[in-house]
Amino acid sequence: MKYFVLGLLLVAIMAGSVFAFETIDGKDVSAIDGEVVVLDTADGRMTVRWLQDEIQVLYDQMTLAIGKDTRVMKGTDTITIDDINVGDMVTAKFYRRGYSLPKAVQVIVAI
Repeated sequence: MKYFVLGLLLVAIMAGSVFAFETIDGKDVSAIDGEVVVLDTADGRMTVRWLQDEIQVLYDQMTLAIGKDTRVMKGTDTITIDDINVGDMVTAKFYRRGYSLPKAVQVIVAI
């Protein structure tokens, strides 16, 4: 039983390292870190490949809705969605609820 509880605690810690949770404008926001693998600015979509399981080295992809209201940063500089490139490492903060796709609120491009 002790090992079972310890295992659940480890899973909870690992899950917390993948998704960070905060609130923006009173809405719950999640965040992932990963690589931009698809960027379609005309369709307003960006797909990020992120490490889902560090132990088994499993990756997953998440497609996010992006638009003019998505805040995009590189370091402390504000940039545009057009400045993001496939292959860029990003932290994407997004709303999970109330949208057909998770809606990107902020994208921070690694320097």
